[in-house]
Amino acid sequence: MKKNLSLILAIAMLLSLSVFVPSFAEEVYKNDGWVVSVNSEISPKLGIEKVFDGDYDTMWHTKYTAEGSTITHKDAPPYIINVDFGKGLEIGAIRYVPRQAASGESSAGNWEEAVFYGSVNGTDFEEIGKESYNISSNRESVTTNVKKGVYKAIKISVNKGRGGFGSAAEVEFLGSGVVVKEDKPKTVLEDKTSWTIEASSVIREGLHMRAFDGDAATYWHSNYTHENGVVTWKESPPYYITVTFPENVLISGFTYLPRQDAASGRFDKAELYASETLDGELIKIKDWALDASAGLKTAEFVSNLNVRKFQIKIVQSAGVGTAAEFDFLPAKEGAETISISDYVKYEEETKLYPISKDGFSIESDVPFWLGYNAGNIIDDSAQTFWQTEGISVAPSPWEFTIDMKKERRISAFSYTPRNTNDMHGAWKAYEVEVSKDGENFECIHTEYEWKPSLEIRTVKFETPVTARYVKFSVIEANASRAACADITFYQTKAEFDAENTMEAEKYVLKIGDKTIKVTKGEKTYDKKMDVAPFIDAASSSTLIPLRGLLEEMGAEITWKGESEEITVVTKSGRIEMQIQNNLVYVENPKYGMVRYTLPVVPKIKNSRTFIPLRFVSEHLGYKVSWNGETQEITIEK
Repeated sequence: MKKNLSLILAIAMLLSLSVFVPSFAEEVYKNDGWVVSVNSEISPKLGIEKVFDGDYDTMWHTKYTAEGSTITHKDAPPYIINVDFGKGLEIGAIRYVPRQAASGESSAGNWEEAVFYGSVNGTDFEEIGKESYNISSNRESVTTNVKKGVYKAIKISVNKGRGGFGSAAEVEFLGSGVVVKEDKPKTVLEDKTSWTIEASSVIREGLHMRAFDGDAATYWHSNYTHENGVVTWKESPPYYITVTFPENVLISGFTYLPRQDAASGRFDKAELYASETLDGELIKIKDWALDASAGLKTAEFVSNLNVRKFQIKIVQSAGVGTAAEFDFLPAKEGAETISISDYVKYEEETKLYPISKDGFSIESDVPFWLGYNAGNIIDDSAQTFWQTEGISVAPSPWEFTIDMKKERRISAFSYTPRNTNDMHGAWKAYEVEVSKDGENFECIHTEYEWKPSLEIRTVKFETPVTARYVKFSVIEANASRAACADITFYQTKAEFDAENTMEAEKYVLKIGDKTIKVTKGEKTYDKKMDVAPFIDAASSSTLIPLRGLLEEMGAEITWKGESEEITVVTKSGRIEMQIQNNLVYVENPKYGMVRYTLPVVPKIKNSRTFIPLRFVSEHLGYKVSWNGETQEITIEK
């Protein structure tokens, strides 16, 4: 179902595309003519009106003056924000959203202390709440429960801000329907002071605790020595971080925030272990592969786990080991709790499996920036990306369609943003449509409230869908252009196994024998060739007749007699060769035609054309193995 995208965009802007999702029911009041004022603002562009405009990308900042990089004056707190609603609104909580600076940019003005006052008549105020803020990342918001009541006006006194300034992206008033959280003791997951945390390698005693201090600017670092700024020794991985809880807790995942100021020590391979008892064996529950970006990494479990001890084993890292933060996801409500000893088997049966993008193609009519075309979306690399031109050249919606070449049953997709701290092109609003024929599309998923992020996000569909074509329409993105490093589709184990069984191919050839033993899915049969394969004495390479095996693989073969040129085309690629020429051209989805040098040239023998078996098979996506005793070659996919 194709939507009116301009209408969607308008709605999305009104909703401000916030992704700060509270853990309780709420109604956020919208500014419908409020009278607002403040005792300090640097300019109308950064005025107090920006705090109530529903746009997280704008901000208010207090007044200061500077000469070059030197601050010569700044207004001192308290900064008094006045809001007159013009009518009574029932308010139960107030949310502060800090300025949305990208990683590494200023957090000046982030609130540290504030007091809230409410007025029933707009004139007389009483204190209704206060908050001390400890914001470690500008991606955080803080919601303060206040004395619930019907107020005509609210006054906020910001008594302390970072750096002696005041700033804010938004202040939101939460109204009727708010469930005010009651004060209650912290759970063991929140009270990290009760955990016992050990590290196998640390540069200085106790500094491994920085990975659990809630501050993204500090980090754990593995041990090393240096002299005059030159590293003389460093402890190599694996590194072990072990957490023991004072009592058993239910967790549903584990998170890792890489060091934010540099890539050094970020790790890309780890193993997760857990035990249900204090002295029990630590059982491996997950092999964890990660990308090199600075974004938060989440290992989400397919069930809850009852854990007393947990360990991360960092297997491979960038020279040393570092981490800004490690943390755990609390139990999922309604999810099963599986014993640790049964977890691996349970995950194997219930997790989603990535669908190979072998043979996929992608189309997009949107002008792209420099060489960053849509083909990068399906190249299985988080380091390459697609990015559109600016909105003046390429206005939204920005669309691309992935052709999976056949109908598949898909349950989810993952989106990897462009790996850059300025988050250019990170999606805010989009829709997903599917089609079986490439003409008739049906909308199956929409999202209008994504906040730009470096995280890889996995989106599960409400119900699995069967489709060949998947179209993405990016309605709004950061910096008024769209970008994407990777899209991967997922299916259940049953669908994955069924597809792999149905698609499995195996061919067994024997030197001097004209018979190919063929296995396709559950079918097995013999295929006769005109001539048998042989081994070229000069190169020890196996040569096979042009026709026979390739036709069984579904290849399209073209022969040009005058030039003696051979073209082989399958859904996996294209190969161009020539008799007695050791140069061969192979089509690469990303780089186009790539030239290689063959170990043995194609040749004509006894009026039959022969080509090198291993090179051709491997470049069409097959694995080739050789049994010297039986003189058999096995080709599998």
